[in-house]
Amino acid sequence: MKGLLIHVGEYLSPAIINEEKPETYKLEYAKFDDEGVASKGISHIDPEFKGYTYGDDPNNRIKKNLAKLDIGDHIFFMWTFLGKHSQEKLRYIPAYLKIKEITTVREILEKSLGNSLPYCHNDHVREALHGKQEERKFTIFVGEKKHSGLCKSPLRLDKKLVEKLELRNGSGALIASEIGKKRDRNGRIMTEIEVINVYTRVPKIINETQVLTILGEMKCLC
Repeated sequence: MKGLLIHVGEYLSPAIINEEKPETYKLEYAKFDDEGVASKGISHIDPEFKGYTYGDDPNNRIKKNLAKLDIGDHIFFMWTFLGKHSQEKLRYIPAYLKIKEITTVREILEKSLGNSLPYCHNDHVREALHGKQEERKFTIFVGEKKHSGLCKSPLRLDKKLVEKLELRNGSGALIASEIGKKRDRNGRIMTEIEVINVYTRVPKIINETQVLTILGEMKCLC
């Protein structure tokens, strides 16, 4: 068993989160226009937790780690919020899927399942049904209902959790060791969240021990 940490919810303005009452959080989703450009248009709800599905393109160079996932693996979704008190951007894990099926929009439509559960809840499938051929290339990950969903309180990805997970960068060095030391191109010491963002911007494969650690931390919040 393994997992994937993936940053989603790329929207124009981060949602506000009360760091003292994180359980009151609300998710914001990306908004796009008809050309697929970020805008103030209609929200693209993905991942969604009516059918417990997530759609993405593993052929995208940045998303290539999605192709390494198998049945029984976990996807942990990271969102960026703006702290109500700190006014700083903060990274949280509010949702996850335990994968029970991996398919594609093309396969779903070829089997005439586009209007069937759970696929009908996914925006990529719905858009393909309405004629957007480019949506057919997307892979759909379906989660086990009992082991997927939204957390009652989101798990904050901060230095403490990064240390506990022993997350490492591409060179094998511990990410936590970079916090308070790493500088940007102007020589400024980067903030904690900036360092974490740098090393978790691209979907990151994690091992079984790290998966179980995150699940254990989430259980403590529920």
